[in-house]
Amino acid sequence: MSKKVMGLIISMFLCLPLAGAAQDGGTSIGFDIWTKAVLKTPLGDILLHWKEVGQDTFSGDEVISGYFYADPNDFAYGNLYNPEVFVKVYIDSNGWANIAFNHVTVDPVAVYSAYQYAGTPHQSSVVSLENRLEEHQYNVVTNPLNNIYVTESFDYNRNVFYTSDRFSISKQLLFKGQDNNQIYWNLWNGGTNPSEINYPMEWNSDYFDNFNVSVDTFHQQGEGSYGLIICINRDKFINFMIDNTGYYIVSQYDNGYQPGINWTRSVLFNKNQPENKLSFEKEGDCFRFYINDTEVERLVLDGFSSGGGVGVAASDSCSVSFDNFKISSPLNPSPATDFPEYSVKEQNEFIYKVMTASYFWYDQVPAVDLDLYTSPQTLLDDLMYNQIDRWSYMISREEYESYFEDGTYIGIGYGSKYDLNNDLRVKYVFKDSPADLAGMQRGDQILEINGKTIEQINGDDLWDTIMGADQEGIEMHLKLKKSDGQIKTLQMQKSVVTINTVMHHAVIEIDQKKIGHLVFNKFLAPSQDELDTVFADFKNKGINELILDLRYNGGGRLSIANHLSSLIGGRYIKDKVFSKNIHNQNYQDWNYTYNFKEPDNAVSLERVVIITTSSTASASETVINGLKPFVDVILIGTATTGKPCGMYGYNFGDQHISPIEFEVVNALEQGGYYQGIQPDCLASDDLSKPFSDQDEASLRAALHYLTTAACLPDTDASTFKLRKKSQKELKLKGFRAEIDAF
Repeated sequence: MSKKVMGLIISMFLCLPLAGAAQDGGTSIGFDIWTKAVLKTPLGDILLHWKEVGQDTFSGDEVISGYFYADPNDFAYGNLYNPEVFVKVYIDSNGWANIAFNHVTVDPVAVYSAYQYAGTPHQSSVVSLENRLEEHQYNVVTNPLNNIYVTESFDYNRNVFYTSDRFSISKQLLFKGQDNNQIYWNLWNGGTNPSEINYPMEWNSDYFDNFNVSVDTFHQQGEGSYGLIICINRDKFINFMIDNTGYYIVSQYDNGYQPGINWTRSVLFNKNQPENKLSFEKEGDCFRFYINDTEVERLVLDGFSSGGGVGVAASDSCSVSFDNFKISSPLNPSPATDFPEYSVKEQNEFIYKVMTASYFWYDQVPAVDLDLYTSPQTLLDDLMYNQIDRWSYMISREEYESYFEDGTYIGIGYGSKYDLNNDLRVKYVFKDSPADLAGMQRGDQILEINGKTIEQINGDDLWDTIMGADQEGIEMHLKLKKSDGQIKTLQMQKSVVTINTVMHHAVIEIDQKKIGHLVFNKFLAPSQDELDTVFADFKNKGINELILDLRYNGGGRLSIANHLSSLIGGRYIKDKVFSKNIHNQNYQDWNYTYNFKEPDNAVSLERVVIITTSSTASASETVINGLKPFVDVILIGTATTGKPCGMYGYNFGDQHISPIEFEVVNALEQGGYYQGIQPDCLASDDLSKPFSDQDEASLRAALHYLTTAACLPDTDASTFKLRKKSQKELKLKGFRAEIDAF
């Protein structure tokens, strides 16, 4: 995302002025200051050229240094490295500027300057051997970090500062508050802070506390970032920036970059239109960010409770203007943890907007009457392209963020599937979950759930409701048949389950081979640390083969899939293409390519054996497809799910929607595996044995391949079919399918 990173870097250091633009032979060197120098030789006048040497900031003041030189084509002694006049521009934090011209040549030099040059210099002098130094001074220079470009009156009745004039900026423009003891909230007046008011240090003052701010933005041309900014002081500020392709970012600078919200796509932008409204609300340390009046992010930022200025910012690489800039005091403050509740009508409108915009099959979405829908979930079900899409879902915002960011959900902590005899069995149990603490184990047969037999649940299609509400404290009753034949009824209460995405890992030594064995279940944010720990162990023990067990891995973050793949291939695949996200025809500017990296603990293997089942999906399939052009990938098991597509997801109020928005292809443009990726060697999922048992059918087949370079007899997928009965599948939908656990 180099374009995005560059935009961030530009926008974060907005205090640096644009320099070097020539005007009528002169040069704009920053802060609307213009200069020009002419060498007066016996043969005639020679226009000199500007060379900037440096820019520095000192406690709110700015210093620009450089020199004028003669072009060698114009003057025999001219040279870029042969200054004729040194120049130092000093602008203090109150707007006073001094331009010092220091003569260092033989012939006299006429020097000119202007503030906000309009075709005529405001001051001129001649420096020479007899008069080495000349200074020009200006008292009203606008330092965009400290003063106001646009000023309009404050509305004392509404506690609102408002400018309706449309204006453009270069770099940054801050509006600063001015104290008024008549009301609690700091007023917003135009102009600089009056010197007679006893303020603390200019860049460490509480000019504002709680407020709302909004502005209309107009992109005109060029790539780059622009938006709103809050300055606490010179070294501490927040940017809420957008670009012209539908991305936004919330970034912090606090004596160094701090985590915020990375460049994120949103369908809330007015696609292919230049105008978008940005706003945010501030309550204490809580910031709520809006695009076109819809909340997109909420952050609690310690140490940002009050500060010195609020305004707008833009990078040099794009041309934008702003209108209707408004700062006001909050009307209805709400707790930081409360997400707004959207009405059914608002939810329906948001869902329809997403599904007819960035949804991958947007052209298959039917026209519907939103007023007829009392359930947003029913609306989503009706809008989905059900011939292919069985994955788009909506869920509460809290559940979504808990799962993907924290690796947690509310439940009892087990997954299940049917075995070859069509008995429903436990396939895994999360460590320290209610199921684990109650004694559930892989291989246990599930006979009843909450008093209903499995046959009754299937017959009445109760899988969406049989487990009850996803709330802590909900009581669950499961009747199980243990491996020794005992029948047990377990009573458990739902609680927050922490997912251990690494379910097992070990190093198996066979025939001088050191084989790493990893059972990996999800691609979630916490997974990266788990994977790094496992691969550090693999690397220390010197593995030269790897069995990656993805039999139950239904996917997750592509960034984690990229990390896992990079850990496997290491130096052999570094910087090559891992995957490409391809969007619908209206959002081609969202297309994105992931490249492999070489993490510290990469084992750099040229071959990997991967165990798969019909539960292997999405990001897991991307690992397989992404590695195939560069690494020998051998699949053991059964065909994968067939989900060559993905989603980003959007929060709206206290809800979240994740529609399918892109297809995934590899470096060879290969994808489209909606029927699943077929295995090389067939093997069953032996639920009667733990993952570590080398006699478990899939692990045994994988080890056999690594030691013989062949499938077990009668399991070569190219010539045989797995001899088995018709096997049921547990069909879960939406977010439940994403978690694949109860």
